[in-house]
Amino acid sequence: CDGGSLTVGLQSDPNLYRTPSTVTAGGRSVRVPPDGEQHTFTVPLRPTNGACAVTFTVSPAVVPGHGDLRRLGLHFNTFRYTP
Repeated sequence: CDGGSLTVGLQSDPNLYRTPSTVTAGGRSVRVPPDGEQHTFTVPLRPTNGACAVTFTVSPAVVPGHGDLRRLGLHFNTFRYTP
């Protein structure tokens, strides 16, 4: 990887969330409303030793309950790399 950008398509689940979620990566953040629509988020890629990595943080995460103990964030529907 020589750098570039990564654009992701994000979607919140209106059945789990009532308020927007915040996604942070690459020193940037975006709020995703629980409207069931896809929203895009573009993060710059900075190579380290020829490799690019992005860590996304989603807040808040929700535990659905009723025996389901998973921590759920957002749907990451698409990933598009641009050199």
